[in-house]
Amino acid sequence: MVLKKSRFFSAKFLSILLIIGLIALFIVKSDLYIKTTYKGVMLWGATVVPSLLPFFFLTALLTKSGMVTKTMKLNKISRFLYNAQGVSLYIRLMSLLSGYPVGAKIISDLHKNGAISSAQAEKYCTFTSTSGPLFIIGAVAIGMYQNKTYGYIMLLSHLLSSMLVGVIFRKLPDNGPIAPLFNDKDYDAILYESIYSAVISVLIVGGFIAVFYTFSEMADNLKLLLPLQKFLSLFLGEDLANATAVGLIECTKGAMMLSTCSKGKLSAALSSAIISFGGLSVWFQSYCYLQKAGVRFWIFALSKILHTLICFLICYTLLYFL
Repeated sequence: MVLKKSRFFSAKFLSILLIIGLIALFIVKSDLYIKTTYKGVMLWGATVVPSLLPFFFLTALLTKSGMVTKTMKLNKISRFLYNAQGVSLYIRLMSLLSGYPVGAKIISDLHKNGAISSAQAEKYCTFTSTSGPLFIIGAVAIGMYQNKTYGYIMLLSHLLSSMLVGVIFRKLPDNGPIAPLFNDKDYDAILYESIYSAVISVLIVGGFIAVFYTFSEMADNLKLLLPLQKFLSLFLGEDLANATAVGLIECTKGAMMLSTCSKGKLSAALSSAIISFGGLSVWFQSYCYLQKAGVRFWIFALSKILHTLICFLICYTLLYFL
């Protein structure tokens, strides 16, 4: 008993020290990290808000309007692919169209409304956590690599790999019937609830992006990523390894760094991989929603790691033959 308390105290104490250390670092180098946080906020305002806010609103509107119950007609397709109910394809489609963390948010909304069980939420999160075409083709391929063809291949690799991850996890249970989500008396509140939910969600996403954008800079400056960078440099070279390690914390920054290191095929495949990984920023964004639905963290984490590895293999293979 004493040992357990000692371990708990030690972990808690170290966490507090880490937080105090980060606060002190931010104060000491406030001129640097205020600018870094500002860059994260500008990135959110310029790319995330225009693309995510309308989708957050529209997906919330569809979910609250009973669209989900109509997806039961897709049962044959979803059963064949994932051994899951048709609603899973609705979540996947919305995630594919709009990107992180829309899939996780819809899962949370459906669970909150009693439409899906925790077991279903856990299964569906394995193949509905995806980025969107606007970010992959527009922001990364065209904006960073100036190569639209890269964008199509990166997007295809991202989608195929997420589908394969869902197939890998198809044996997870899918227990719980789809419940009706809408009745006429709720109609007047739908617009307000949908826009309120969308605004709050996009603000939360912005907070995560700005904070983790700054954390990635801090981690790099403190050489916390050095062991990982040294390991990756054995296979990738120093520059690509450094950029990839940063991308595991904040994928947008990592993709940008990769594109400045090289605009070659390996760099593009690595960018595709870290987009599939999402970075810790996306992990925490998504899991804030998923934990409300009873999803175990290790299931989500394992699915993202598999998504990353499979995406890299597919993307690099396709680019190699380009």
